[in-house]
Amino acid sequence: MGRGILGAMLPGRLLSPVFAGRRGELAALDAALADAAAGQPRVALVSGEAGIGKSRLVEEVSTRAAARGFRVLSGGCVELGEDGVAFAPVVAALRALLRQAGPELLGPDRGWLARLLPELGPAADEPVAGTAGDLGRGRLFEGLLALTERLAAERPLLLVVEDLHWADRSTRDLLAYLVRMTPAGRLLLVLTYRTDELRRGHRLRPWLAEVDRLRGVLRVDLGRLSRGEVGEQLAGILSAGVPPQTVDTVFDRSEGNPFFVEELSCCPDQVPESLRDLLLARVEALSPAAQRVVRLAAAGGRVIDHLLLAAVSDLDEDDLLEAVREAVSANVLVVDSATQAYSFRHSLVREAVHDDVLPGENGRLHRRYAEELERDPALVAPERSAAVLAHHWESAHEPGRALPSLLVAAEQAAAQYAYAEQLRLLERALEVWDRVPDPETVAGLDRLSLLELAAEAAERTDLPRSLALARAAVEHSPGAGDPERAALLLERRARLLRKLTRPGGLEDLLAARDLLPPGPSRVRACVLESLASAHMQQAQPEPSMAAAREAREIAVAVGDKALEWGARITLGVDLHLTDRMDEGIRELRSVLDEVDRDAYPEVALRAEINLSDSLNIAGRLAEAAAVGLRGVEHARRFGLSRTHGAFCTGNAAAALLESGDAAAAVRLVDEALGLGPHGVQAVCLHTFRGVVHVRQGETDAAARSARAARGVLARSYGGIQFHLPLALLEAETALALGSPAEALTTAENGLAVAGAGRLPALAWPLLAMTARACAALSRAGHAAGDLDLVRRAHDAADRLVARIEQEPATVGREPAVRATALAELAPAPATAAWLEADRAWAATEDRESPAYVALRLAEAAAASGDAPLARSSLERCVELATTLGYAPLLDRARALAGALRVREQLPAARAAAGGPHLTEREREVLALVAQGRSNRDIGAELFISVKTVSVHVSNLLSKLQVSSRGEAAAAAHRLGLVGAEAS
Repeated sequence: MGRGILGAMLPGRLLSPVFAGRRGELAALDAALADAAAGQPRVALVSGEAGIGKSRLVEEVSTRAAARGFRVLSGGCVELGEDGVAFAPVVAALRALLRQAGPELLGPDRGWLARLLPELGPAADEPVAGTAGDLGRGRLFEGLLALTERLAAERPLLLVVEDLHWADRSTRDLLAYLVRMTPAGRLLLVLTYRTDELRRGHRLRPWLAEVDRLRGVLRVDLGRLSRGEVGEQLAGILSAGVPPQTVDTVFDRSEGNPFFVEELSCCPDQVPESLRDLLLARVEALSPAAQRVVRLAAAGGRVIDHLLLAAVSDLDEDDLLEAVREAVSANVLVVDSATQAYSFRHSLVREAVHDDVLPGENGRLHRRYAEELERDPALVAPERSAAVLAHHWESAHEPGRALPSLLVAAEQAAAQYAYAEQLRLLERALEVWDRVPDPETVAGLDRLSLLELAAEAAERTDLPRSLALARAAVEHSPGAGDPERAALLLERRARLLRKLTRPGGLEDLLAARDLLPPGPSRVRACVLESLASAHMQQAQPEPSMAAAREAREIAVAVGDKALEWGARITLGVDLHLTDRMDEGIRELRSVLDEVDRDAYPEVALRAEINLSDSLNIAGRLAEAAAVGLRGVEHARRFGLSRTHGAFCTGNAAAALLESGDAAAAVRLVDEALGLGPHGVQAVCLHTFRGVVHVRQGETDAAARSARAARGVLARSYGGIQFHLPLALLEAETALALGSPAEALTTAENGLAVAGAGRLPALAWPLLAMTARACAALSRAGHAAGDLDLVRRAHDAADRLVARIEQEPATVGREPAVRATALAELAPAPATAAWLEADRAWAATEDRESPAYVALRLAEAAAASGDAPLARSSLERCVELATTLGYAPLLDRARALAGALRVREQLPAARAAAGGPHLTEREREVLALVAQGRSNRDIGAELFISVKTVSVHVSNLLSKLQVSSRGEAAAAAHRLGLVGAEAS
């Protein structure tokens, strides 16, 4: 068939008024809309191959949402060379919001949002003291979250982001942040992506896996249409009955892809031979002028404004409008009614047109765009102008013209806190550098400066890449010719080596210090502060204090408060490492009293993290919890919950647990884990959660937490302060699973990571666990008559005693933990040793460890015939263990109570013996079930997802051996598992 005939047969409408197929998918999205309208936020991941109908489904959902009173905002990710444009769909949605409601709706976050929308006016000032990295990004994300919450409070909100496979990293990070940080609200977030784009290693794959695990996420995978659904689509397009043989032909040729059905609807009997011909059929039916305009538009990108198209076209205004009108009428181009910009009806068509252009012609088209944009940058949105210009100059094979645009685009990306995009732009500048004559003149900076900028951007997004760039920068170092610059290059490399737990950082810092001339300077203070921190992290407090004090003095002399406070924080930690705990705590408190939290939030948070940790180590649990909880709130306010806030959470939760409030500690950690922390922050939280799991008898969950922590730690470059607590969890889990040999091996391997005296606060709990494993292995060996096991336990105990003698135990709970470890190793029944441990714990604020010690004392007293001591210790164990929800301890207490025949004197133990043990969370859920509350109500009350509530309810039915919620409530009252208030 000739192209002209084909053109004559093109229908005026390609979208069927009948929405063919997708009934199940649409019903699922309707339900998500209903949930969102009711205040339960939902996320829908709509996926499928190109042309499968994702956009049509989203259009249908948007129409239904608008009819229900939703505000509908949408934006699409942009393909631009190898990289997406930072925040493109968010910017598009914000501009739509401005058109709908005006800038007043942006509220107090307008200044931060101006970094994305320059037309809003001056952007918010950068944070003070060079802390614009995570803090500025956090403030921007917090502003967008606050805006989303305000919009959803006003009326239900549907936010659509299309073509997520092209999303830049900053957009992906923001969307994940919004998903995690919106526990309640009238929001449905619909995200579409092409499955056929997700080749192995595609950057969206891990993002999808992470988001898919979160609550409220709905998967909508679009498959191809059936023959009957293709018939429905054809009938809608053609507004007439369609012969069965035509349906068969189109179904066979399209293979059920709705976009190909549309293309074939015009000529079902004579189909182009290839997919390329099919996609280009409508284009080649256009007049020569319209074809030129379409090819020009394809080079312009996904969306092109009329003014830009007019600037690059060689047609006069009337001819251009006629050509565009023809392309629109032929369903090749479409017009966005809100922006009056043009786009291709489907990206597949744009890709086919662009790929069909000859290489020489393609370069000329991109050159035309670049020249016009250079003449008038306002032809595209200001936040995109430099990136688009750089893309066109690169595509036109003009590296000398691309280089300055890449640098300006990188600067714009940094201003938006889009550091991954900034890094890629700077690396592209490095790639073209050697192809540019006299690049320093063109770029306005030298190669070393470019390397420094790239290393700084990478430090916020990709530590290994940052180290590679920092090493390259050191190779270009000016050395003695510019000692301050050379010293800062070495300091950056040292800092990165330390973050990646690789050797060589200390040597770099010493070399940097020696490069600098004597006398006060900010650079010298910076190097010394970093040197002090490096010594401190290697548990070398004396050289650390010397460097910190000098750094503090110089910082005061040059008037740099951030460096001064940083040095004093390090000094405070050093003081407690040298058994001057009270002095260290006073130093940290004095920093917190002085620092302006709004101007220096990261400094304040660092002080709170270290102060809460020091208070924990000192055994001042109530103070530690209070400081940690304040840090959690401050981190949330500044958008740093997943970084600094996670450390504050861990410290606060540890203090709460050790104080006996396991429920509050678990709630805090579960909420923090729900935010999806990365790196060592996630390691800390998973490790803590696993410890509570194993002590509450949930060994499978404990093992999962341990695996999660170990997996993250393997990728996170964490130091020994993260390995020791994880080894403790793994050993305790192995012991709970009945594997004392594995527990002993794990504990000993963990102890080998840290030499004696290096980190006693972390080493002592693992030493006590090692002693416990030794004792368990010895008992198992004797019970089985296995002398090899007994000998191994004996040899391990000898090694352990030698280590215990070397490890200092002078601070906080350390003496009590030491006494516990020695009691584990003492010959049975060891009543005197357990009495000593019990007295040591009584002198602390701890309410967690004493539960275990009280049980061991009760067992020892019973074995030695001291029934009164056994009974009193058992009563104390039951009281503490019940509060904590420690099922294994309660089981052992129940057994001992039975042996001593004192159950009638132990009401808590009798309740445990007369019914199943429930965790604290299960008791909370059961109390609400007994009140007749629904899963949704329970989730809202306890700040957990409905899915999690469902799991708890299922576990309760199983443990109570009942089949309904009513029976569960009755059993709970009968067994005394809930209070009268549940009635």
